Amino acid sequence: MSPYSCALLLRVRPILMAAIARGAVKPTGCEDTEELSSEGLAMAATMIESVEAREKIVSPGNVAYYVLQAMKSGRRSGYAGRQDVLCPSAQLDNVVEVSSLDEQVGNDDDPMTLHDCLAGTGEDPATMAGRNLDWGLVPEV
Repeated sequence: MSPYSCALLLRVRPILMAAIARGAVKPTGCEDTEELSSEGLAMAATMIESVEAREKIVSPGNVAYYVLQAMKSGRRSGYAGRQDVLCPSAQLDNVVEVSSLDEQVGNDDDPMTLHDCLAGTGEDPATMAGRNLDWGLVPEV
């Protein structure tokens, strides 16, 4: 980042933090205001770098406005699309549902949890391969 971009980001920061503290962005899941502020700063830094690469000039208010609009719609700095399970926009659209691994699935005759479905019952292949390598290096007497 250039010195100009750093100075611009320092002027965007208080605008973002004040708007987020006022509740301009609705937190989803376990997000808090500190996390939203850091996400907003990361998005603002990316936006400022993009604008600087195109040799344009923007005001701190414009950057803060567009970052807040993106955050309101559920975008975050690690945005992977509206179908990503961990993305707040998918939760805002009610496309995904977070379930506990201890939730019972199946019927009453055969109770099973999601954790039982995902847990491996066999030995880890990496451990087996490491053991075979270790035993293969032992010289025979």
